[in-house]
Amino acid sequence: MVVFFKWYIYPLIIFCAWILLTSSTFSQLDSINYYRQLINLDGYLFTGYYSVHNVNQIVSNDLINKHILIFTAHPDDESMFFAPTITELTKENYNNHFHIVCLSNGGMNGLGHIREKELQRAAKLFGVTSAKTLDYEDNINSMWDTTSVANTISNEVETLKNNYNIDDHLIVLITFDKEGISQHPNHKSLYNGLVEFKKSSAITTYALVSWNMLHKYSGLLITDVQLVMINIAKKLNWDKPSEGNVIIFSDLNTIFLNLSAMSWAHYSQIVWFRWIWILISRYMNANELVKL
Repeated sequence: MVVFFKWYIYPLIIFCAWILLTSSTFSQLDSINYYRQLINLDGYLFTGYYSVHNVNQIVSNDLINKHILIFTAHPDDESMFFAPTITELTKENYNNHFHIVCLSNGGMNGLGHIREKELQRAAKLFGVTSAKTLDYEDNINSMWDTTSVANTISNEVETLKNNYNIDDHLIVLITFDKEGISQHPNHKSLYNGLVEFKKSSAITTYALVSWNMLHKYSGLLITDVQLVMINIAKKLNWDKPSEGNVIIFSDLNTIFLNLSAMSWAHYSQIVWFRWIWILISRYMNANELVKL
């Protein structure tokens, strides 16, 4: 009885602390001057729907009023890894237009036609109206050709520019970093292709940081610690937005959407070990983006 009590009380404390740290109630402890500064900067009215930390990061890095193209390797990547980024940047007041381009249909096990539909289900859940799959081979043992991936990125960017009559400065590209979160060669191929594309383009690009195993499977624990440190720094006036490094935290308004996008939309992928990911992966509650 005592052992069981000790077992569940700590996750409960961590969860309750996370709710406090990400809620508007805690944000109200900010000074009026700090709010005024942000409101003058971006013109948004703050409610519980908009985290002060997230808004500060996003506005200072000019991730507003943009067409954001996120490149993934397989249907479910957007939900397993990028969900906090998508659910935050698609909030209405940021005025972003989100596009998901998935280079393969994840058909290694013969489920490609199902997984294509699942991507569309997840996109609708996120409020993303532009999502497509391409015909790269889903292969856990081989890299995709870097030049081919770079050309694909270039073609998608040109299509976007023509369809919406926009220039490079209104476009932001996001994909995996060089480690690809899970070392999957298809994920790493996207990073290599984006780096190659960047050699001839000035478009703003970000990579999702691959955390180590401790961070990756820390659930809300490291997120809580990081949020405490951020709020302490804010009170001491030590906090300054870091240009080129964006940390996005989900809250109660978005985390259940993150979980649902994986567990409901990508039902063909829900085997026992993915429940472990859904329940304790930090990628379900936070993302760190670094500018390339």
